[in-house]
Amino acid sequence: MKKLFKSKLFGVFCMILAVSATIAGVCLSHWFFSGTAALALAPLLSNLSREDIEALAVAKLSDNFGGSPYENMSGSPYENFAGDLDEDDVYDGSEDVHLSFIGSGNSFLTETDGAVEVSYSVTNLTPSIINVAFANGSLTDATILKNNFGADCYLKDGVMTSVGGKDVVGTGIGTVAGIDGFVKFSERNAYRITHMVIQAVNADGSVNTAAYNKTMIVQRFSPFRKFGEERINLFKYYSVQQQNKEKIEIPLIKYDIQRDDQTCIVMAVDPGVTLTVTETIGAIQNQAATLYKKSVMARENIAKKTAGLMPLRTLRAKRGAIASKAAAPKNPLQSIMDKLKK
Repeated sequence: MKKLFKSKLFGVFCMILAVSATIAGVCLSHWFFSGTAALALAPLLSNLSREDIEALAVAKLSDNFGGSPYENMSGSPYENFAGDLDEDDVYDGSEDVHLSFIGSGNSFLTETDGAVEVSYSVTNLTPSIINVAFANGSLTDATILKNNFGADCYLKDGVMTSVGGKDVVGTGIGTVAGIDGFVKFSERNAYRITHMVIQAVNADGSVNTAAYNKTMIVQRFSPFRKFGEERINLFKYYSVQQQNKEKIEIPLIKYDIQRDDQTCIVMAVDPGVTLTVTETIGAIQNQAATLYKKSVMARENIAKKTAGLMPLRTLRAKRGAIASKAAAPKNPLQSIMDKLKK
């Protein structure tokens, strides 16, 4: 009788052990594999030791997956990325409400497409080389210009400076508000200069190629200090073999040059020379346009009756956070304090 009871007890124990091992095998197989393969391998895994399972994992599982959905996409734009892409990685400015593209382009990818140009000229009637600061209107103090930027005058409409009774004169070409207009505009609305064309002619109209043998200095600064300067050799963009010797073209897009209240561009103008400059305008951080875009967006949302509503994804995340907080086990000390309050 005792033997029969022990035999039955041992059988129940073995059954419980087998069921437990099978369940463990299923869990492990779901972790390593998926679907029907997991069910098929469950009995096998339940009979393996921990060392056997580790050896199987090392032999069969790859360690090359970095967690990116873009891996192993040969021939796609994502094939060279080791990890997932965030918003900074894919930013191109196209949906940035703070930026305006006034040409036919709508992002930094198409910034130069159908871009708008602004032109002006500087005529040096003096007998001296004049360093002109192509800067914003706040740099008007002659001493500050000379001591900090090596400039003799700043870009503006009309007479910029005089030497020996002779003037240096600035003139806007085809602009709505002249030189002063776009200089003041750039003080509050920074814009990129993607391309620059410079033409230099003498008083008799002949080309002055010596004017291209100069260095354009780009100085970035703040009211507190100066930052590093960039020196662009203009002669690098001139060749005696070029067909049109009247101008040089400088691809400023690769220098990330912008006109704003913290950038000063200084160029030297030879005596008796008229320098005509054409700037191609890229992205603009236009404050007025930003307000307009936001107001149009809000008005459309009001019409759709979506204004003021919380995005569904944000709402779900908020509800999930509240639920997780409610379900989280309380600190034992906090539980005691709660009981004492009651």
